[in-house]
Amino acid sequence: MFWDSLDLERGWSGIIKLFLIRLAFTMSQVHLKKHPDEIQQGKEIAYKILYEQSDQNINGIQSFSTWEWWKGYNLRTFLYPLWLSLPGHLLKLLNLDTNLLLVNSIYFMHCLLWVLGDYYCFIFVRQLLGKREAIAAAILSVTSEHVNDYVLRTSANGVEGNLMFVVFYYYLNMKPKIFDKNLSLLTLAVTLSFAVRSSSIVGYVPLALVAIIKDPRFLVPIMVAGLTIAVPTVLLNLASDAYFYGYWTVPQYNFVYVNVVMGISKFFGEMPWYYYIEHIYNEFCEIESYGIPIFFLLSVRQVHGTLTPASGNGWTKKVTGETPAHKLIRSPFILIFFFTNFIILSALAHKELRFITCCVQIGNIAAAYMITWCFDVRSVILAMLKNAGLKPRKSKRYRCARWITGWMVKFFALFVVVKQERGRLVRWMLNNRYK
Repeated sequence: MFWDSLDLERGWSGIIKLFLIRLAFTMSQVHLKKHPDEIQQGKEIAYKILYEQSDQNINGIQSFSTWEWWKGYNLRTFLYPLWLSLPGHLLKLLNLDTNLLLVNSIYFMHCLLWVLGDYYCFIFVRQLLGKREAIAAAILSVTSEHVNDYVLRTSANGVEGNLMFVVFYYYLNMKPKIFDKNLSLLTLAVTLSFAVRSSSIVGYVPLALVAIIKDPRFLVPIMVAGLTIAVPTVLLNLASDAYFYGYWTVPQYNFVYVNVVMGISKFFGEMPWYYYIEHIYNEFCEIESYGIPIFFLLSVRQVHGTLTPASGNGWTKKVTGETPAHKLIRSPFILIFFFTNFIILSALAHKELRFITCCVQIGNIAAAYMITWCFDVRSVILAMLKNAGLKPRKSKRYRCARWITGWMVKFFALFVVVKQERGRLVRWMLNNRYK
């Protein structure tokens, strides 16, 4: 079937194809809309690491660092730029560190993280909803203008959004046991997300509380995972930052203190509290207001255990008699995560659309659920006609209904994909910006 040909779990071929698509999009579309944060948070600092620019080495190639990296502020960690710079060391060793190879090696490393997020999004959605929904979510993510505007770029927001799906997948599968593998990997993903962008932690704290409320046995394993995984990871990150900065500092604390307590971010522009509300209808699912009620419907059905995709992997009825650990999968953790981030980000004076990237990525799941739901509605209509006595092969009315509903669903799915892409490639060809 068509769905099976796009199954990322069937082998490496699908993952490699997706990686090449992501890399091609990055190498081309990054020139459509330049964003300063991808340079200030990623590429320039990777150059600084590669060519050893410092106060002690005035002969090193000089890169441009913004105020976020200056002494007295130190809002950013070197962890992500260090990852981006890894292939550059090999290029330097081979004397192949040309501008073309060096820049695209940075995008290569970023796309590895991006496809990691795509893969975990796929297996997470497949477990929660079904295979068709997982494939549809992957297609929508590839064509989403918002995703290709912000996750595509070498900034902390892209890392935050990709690690979100890693956390979601392991959240579904963790067990209330000390040193549980899934809980340990979840803790590592949360810690890395916090290290790269400290504000990302706000959405995960409520999820931990939900897990503990659902099953108090999670309390001790979560604390042990924090002490054995989160604390050592943070200490290693602080040590690396001390090496590159030249002195000890805590960027995660500095980020919150400078932006929230001191309120310096407001000097970059203040927006009203409803700024994200004005934009969410056109960013979330990117199909106007259709995606929001579907997202609520998905969450309600998740709570009641009635997610029933035709491809399976759901619940056909509300399950009773489950243990608290099994009921964790029926907690509306996606909804909780979404609104926690949305409300806190709306409370801050300075707002940018890239700040809600993780919320928009959740919208792709809701849009995928809506599209496959349309396919299921078509199947229900045809089943009703069949039960009414119409013969699939002999009845003209049945064949007409099948043809009309089939093309209606296909055109709607095409509309969603085109609406998401919003003619970016056409504008790119007309403007001829990639020179």
